[in-house]
Parts: sequence; C-alpha cells; structure tokens
Amino acid sequence: MIFAGYMGEFGWEITSFYPKIVGLSEAGKQIELHTFPTSYGLYADLPGVICEDNGFKYSASFEGRSATYPDIDLSKYDDVLIPHDNRTTLRRVVERRRCIREDILPATDVPRCVVVHSRKCSSHPKRSKRFRDWHPRYNEVFEVFARRGLHVYFIGDPDRSEAYPEYGTDVRGEGFDRQLSILKASVLCFGPSSGTQPLAQWCGVPVFTWGDNKARTFLISKLAPIWNPFGIATYHPWQRNPSRVNIVNKYMNERYKPTTQELVDGLEYTLDHMA
Repeated sequence: MIFAGYMGEFGWEITSFYPKIVGLSEAGKQIELHTFPTSYGLYADLPGVICEDNGFKYSASFEGRSATYPDIDLSKYDDVLIPHDNRTTLRRVVERRRCIREDILPATDVPRCVVVHSRKCSSHPKRSKRFRDWHPRYNEVFEVFARRGLHVYFIGDPDRSEAYPEYGTDVRGEGFDRQLSILKASVLCFGPSSGTQPLAQWCGVPVFTWGDNKARTFLISKLAPIWNPFGIATYHPWQRNPSRVNIVNKYMNERYKPTTQELVDGLEYTLDHMA
C-alpha cells in the first residue's frame, strides 16, 4: 500500500512519484496506490497497480503533524535532498523515466492545434493560489492562435479550469485518456503554471507558461532536470526581450502576472521561433 507522494500536487506526483511507481511495476510488485481520482489515468497502463480513492481515511490521523520534521538529521539524506528556492526539500531523483501513458497515441482526428489550461482557483482558501488564475483579458491570445491556423482545445478539470467555447473546443469532460491524446497531438501547451505543464513535457510537448516559482523552476532552477527530464522547450511571455531575463527571474512568482500585451508579444515571438 502506497500513498501518492505530494497528494494533490499533480506536477510533483508526475515528476517525483510516478517514475518510482513505474519502476516498482516493472519489478513485478503489486501496488495498492492511494491518490486522487484525477491522477488515476497516470497509472492505468502499469501492471500490478490498483488505484484507490480512500487515502484520506488512512491519512486523517496524520492531520496537524509538522511537514518539516526539524528533529531529523538531514545530513543522512544528502543524496535525495535538493536545494529549492530558500529551503531544502525532499525531492528524490528517480532514474527510471518514460513518457506518460505510452499506450496512448497522439489523436489523429484533430487539426493542427494547441491545448490551453485556463486555470481557475478563485475559490481556493490560499489567496496566493488565485494569482495563477486565468484572466478573461488574456482571451486576446486566442486571436493569435486563430491567425496562425491553430485550433484551441481546452483541457483540465471542469471544476478547476475555464473554457471559452467561442474560441475553441472544450474537452475537459471527456476523460483523461482523450485529453491526453489531444495533448500529445498538440504543438504547444499554453497556460499559467500548474501540473499540466510537466504532464505536457513528459509527453514531449513544449509549454508556454508563467505565474509562480514553478514556472521559474522550468526555466532556471536546478530542479529543471526533474521537472523536465527530456529537455522539452519551455517558453514564457518575455521571450521577445532577452534584456528582461533578470526581471523574469526576480518576478516570476505567484504574485506577478504578465500584461495582455506581454503575453501576446511573447506568444507571437514563440510561434515565430519554435522549431
């Protein structure tokens, strides 16, 4: 019985936990895995892995325990402790990596397209999370995609993302497998920082993102090889103006949102220079 590492942190589950489960499955282990139902699709093709959704029942007794455990001698764990911003965090590097759900192929019934995750956290109790919300003023980017002949597909959890049908096709309710096949067929994954970006890069799809220290992680952090082990391209709103790199490094955090013009300029530049 295993509880998914970083339950509820979809990006960290993909990058730091999924590879471990892949390795255990390939070793012939039988695993009862407790995670959120939205993550079940990650493990559907792994022999011996059964996903359960009652993990909260088992974890309730741990409520209120410190997440830092200051009494632990961290020197014993130098091989798995990685500097992250201003703190040291337990992030195990797992050698075994592969594309997410190799059994799902890119969709063949879609036009040349991009996927957009219009993140919505407006009801989240943590105010800082709401800085990563999609703002309707960003809808101007859909005109950029239309001019480039790129169809837009909206993906994600319907409860935690928006869709704008007048600009594209809403597939948020069509299940993990269908959304993943469209993601794999797309030329770009676009949206504010979320777990969707590592999912895309672990499927070989470039991303255009902004919004918090996770976005900075994609670009400059020592953690980049963990988040993006295959070296898939990462783009951001300030691509057009390299002189702003220091500003990006300083302000790419939860409280800094690009202007609509920065977003449009960065996207135009990115689409012009994508390989």
